[in-house]
Amino acid sequence: MKYEGIFVFLCCAATAVCGNGKDTLVVFGAGYEDNGVSMPDDNVGLHKYSTGNNWPDYVAEKLKMKLQNYAVAGALTGIDNYYFKGWSGNQWQVDEYLRNNRGTVKSNALVGFMTGGINEMFYGIYTEAFLNGMVTNTTNQIKQLIRAGATVVFVLNIPDYTMAPGAKKDNTEAANANARTGIMNHNRKMATALSSLSNEYRNNRNIKIVQIDFHTLWRDSINSKEFKNTFGFHCIDRDDIEYPADIYYQSTTTTNRDMMKYAFYDGYHPATAVHYDVANNIVAQLGAVGITACGKK
Repeated sequence: MKYEGIFVFLCCAATAVCGNGKDTLVVFGAGYEDNGVSMPDDNVGLHKYSTGNNWPDYVAEKLKMKLQNYAVAGALTGIDNYYFKGWSGNQWQVDEYLRNNRGTVKSNALVGFMTGGINEMFYGIYTEAFLNGMVTNTTNQIKQLIRAGATVVFVLNIPDYTMAPGAKKDNTEAANANARTGIMNHNRKMATALSSLSNEYRNNRNIKIVQIDFHTLWRDSINSKEFKNTFGFHCIDRDDIEYPADIYYQSTTTTNRDMMKYAFYDGYHPATAVHYDVANNIVAQLGAVGITACGKK
């Protein structure tokens, strides 16, 4: 599985999500967010690609919220998945949530939304029409959730997946350079579309759309001195035959800190240490616009 890119936070105003002690973070996304299957009858999620918690887990914990996770690894921005058709894409996730909640975003819900845009990027198509289609899908889903009751929207753009060890191993530098250009063009188009969407709702004081530069956040986290020297650019999961691990827990030399030494779980998905760092930045930026921990789990 690949890891995925842009995500969107949608929520009710801070004064609306506090108060009843049952505040909930609802997440839409792909492999970066997927928490795997929950028994007995969970109909979303495929596999959790991390050594531990991912960013939705940490954000929910820090904001003292219950987590409802609709993310599915491999999700595209429409209905389909990178690997199969008919369900799991971001549009399917939004529709599924609304079907389960009588067509509304509940007033006490904070909604995190990460599109499957990076999965589309793996097709290697960076034409204007292709990128515009991705942006249109995302914009329409934001509108759908706002119509259903979401009022404050936080949008994170696509990170540079070519920094992952899998991309470095699988692709030529020329291919990665083309991908980086495609990501930047997508993010530029997405920023323009979100600015236009903000203008569309300018007469509604309750609706706010805030853009967060996840591309820079991701790059700075991976390139920081702490991660480069302590966590490295290597993988943990030896079962990933394509990207052999540098360490493996079933070893006579394993220590209680070994799982914290590396930045990636496999060729494309970050380990929990990176998720933790990213979540801290997300929570800080949400706090700057008035969204802070409230209530109790």
